[in-house]
Amino acid sequence: MEAKAKGKDTRKNGSGRDGSPGPSASATSPEGLAGGDAPTAVVLQQRIAALKASRDKLIGAFDAQAAEVERLSVDNAALAEVRPRAVARAAVGAQDALLRSSSTMSSNPRGRVCGPSKRSPC
Repeated sequence: MEAKAKGKDTRKNGSGRDGSPGPSASATSPEGLAGGDAPTAVVLQQRIAALKASRDKLIGAFDAQAAEVERLSVDNAALAEVRPRAVARAAVGAQDALLRSSSTMSSNPRGRVCGPSKRSPC
């Protein structure tokens, strides 16, 4: 539970209301971190630098993914716009092919096959 006095958090920096170290001061002090094997300031600075580099790398990866999602969204919208026209063109092409095949059938009403041979009546 949070201990608050007059709207202020009294646990900040592990100090109590009177400025004395609070109960969590030993847990946050370098001596309390490793149970006696306190990391040096240099080691802590190296860890902080490594964590910051990892954070920056993750943020860069998130930004790259967001840009990729945006690009794919734009591509998807463009494809959604083009698709109905492509389907309509395909339908018109199929209808034209059907009309051409029916017109060749109507020009040859008896179903005769016209070919290059001399015996062909066409």
